[in-house]
Amino acid sequence: MDKITLLQQIKNDLDIKALDNATQQVKRSSLYQSIIVYSAAARQMLFVLSENQQGINKHDLINATVEFINLFERINEDKGINKDTNNKIFDATPSEVADYIFERYLNTGFFLSTKRDHKTLYLPAPPKEAVFNKRLFIRTSFLSNSHPSMSGTGFYRIQKLDNVDNVRTLFGLPSYTVRDFLPLVNRKNDKWIKATSQFDAALPIINNQQSKQIDIIVENKDGLLHVYPQDGSNPIISNNLDYACWALYSALNLKRYELRQKVFNHNNIGKIFYEKMMIFELPAHLPNREQELFKLYSWPISLIKDAAKQNIYMIDLEIYHQLHDLIYGATQIKANQADIKSSKSNKARSVTKSDQTPSNTAIKQTQKLKRPISSEKNALKKERDKLDSKYSRFARSFTKPKKDAIDTVIPLLCSLNGFAVTKIFKQSNYRFISFDVGHAGVDSSKHYCLCNTNYTWGIILAKDKMRKHVNIEHLSTHGILSFENYVKVEKIVNKMKSDLIEIAQEAETTTNYWTRPYTNAILTYEKTQPDLYRFLQALRENNLPTPLEIDKKLKEIYAHN
Repeated sequence: MDKITLLQQIKNDLDIKALDNATQQVKRSSLYQSIIVYSAAARQMLFVLSENQQGINKHDLINATVEFINLFERINEDKGINKDTNNKIFDATPSEVADYIFERYLNTGFFLSTKRDHKTLYLPAPPKEAVFNKRLFIRTSFLSNSHPSMSGTGFYRIQKLDNVDNVRTLFGLPSYTVRDFLPLVNRKNDKWIKATSQFDAALPIINNQQSKQIDIIVENKDGLLHVYPQDGSNPIISNNLDYACWALYSALNLKRYELRQKVFNHNNIGKIFYEKMMIFELPAHLPNREQELFKLYSWPISLIKDAAKQNIYMIDLEIYHQLHDLIYGATQIKANQADIKSSKSNKARSVTKSDQTPSNTAIKQTQKLKRPISSEKNALKKERDKLDSKYSRFARSFTKPKKDAIDTVIPLLCSLNGFAVTKIFKQSNYRFISFDVGHAGVDSSKHYCLCNTNYTWGIILAKDKMRKHVNIEHLSTHGILSFENYVKVEKIVNKMKSDLIEIAQEAETTTNYWTRPYTNAILTYEKTQPDLYRFLQALRENNLPTPLEIDKKLKEIYAHN
């Protein structure tokens, strides 16, 4: 078997889609060999790891991978090719390549470690996978019976399933993307963030006067960074301070801080591989976890070819767009390949110039889109605060028996509205289980939101077999519902709060509500609307009046009968 046939067989086994339909010119290039052997060495490292269930030290794991690379160099020697490079596969040494691959897997959760006889041993981490945009991303060392596709050292499969599990959680990314920060920032605070963001420290905590000047509030509460607009609505809460700094800065300058596509002409690399590969430069200030994710699924030019810059990578073009969506929250516009073809420059250049700033038209369009959302957020917050304040005044006057009685009927009020909320969640990747309300609708729930904050009114959701608790105010912030659907849920909850206020208000003055002939009237609902029937029965048993809208209907039923 000649070398090209052997490489083609390995390429097919690894299913490197970026090399599909490669021309004979590509197959004869030394870079074609480097790409295949790099991914094959990575898979070999995981195979050796999976064969050592009791653990293996780093030195032995690296050595096994180096020997694998050396095998291909001996094949080169036997075939009498690449004499000008001493039959080397990579410009870096096999040990450097193996060490680099080890770091990629170590930093993205493929390895577990344990101490034995004062030595660190590495074991395979439990397999995990998640679907995002029709791609199943896989983190596993057990590949003997599995043949996923590869890009760089990363594994994936094309899937027809909708999103399953959270890829961001799989790779340890924050729950927010840059796009989530867009409503918080504007040109007014651009200069401030530029001047204060260091990317390796927390954003400075600012006083009220500074907050008004820059129209943004940054606070540190209980070790978490709270970043929110001046009106205080929908804060973004992060325990990753570097990420918050970077995301705020990037949100202000999206074009300037996205990944930069490169035209890389060293030995015609760009010309040969641009059709199915993305050659890009990692931004200098991309946070570590985001950098590691891109490095996992990429081939580093600096190791396999002598590149002047150390942060230039090649990646399967489709996977690039998937990862870009994960990190930035929106698909980057693909570079016009005609422009790339027509480029005559031998220098690596960015698709977008580093000094580019948003046009006035773009700013106006962004502001135009933000105004309705911002206005609706303000209106919702105003209504929520009004209802919470009013109900809290009543709740403070409740005796313990009355507070317990209210607490008894709240779950039935929630069930009454559960169907409407379930329909809304059918448009998301989550399944609505139930509401989660603190005692009597006034105390904090025993559970915490995804962002580790307390709430009184929340929701329990399910995704596969995992349950999550979420503050209703954070359903849009955490990316669980679109803003439009979050508004629908918020309005349903506000209606429930209004009902509780009416019950509490009427209960202050009415002690003999159910002496009226309503008991027979509610029997009307026993078979036609069982949830409403159970809610009314609970009110009657706890001697609590009905909300005004239901009271009116009961009067009509009684009068009609």
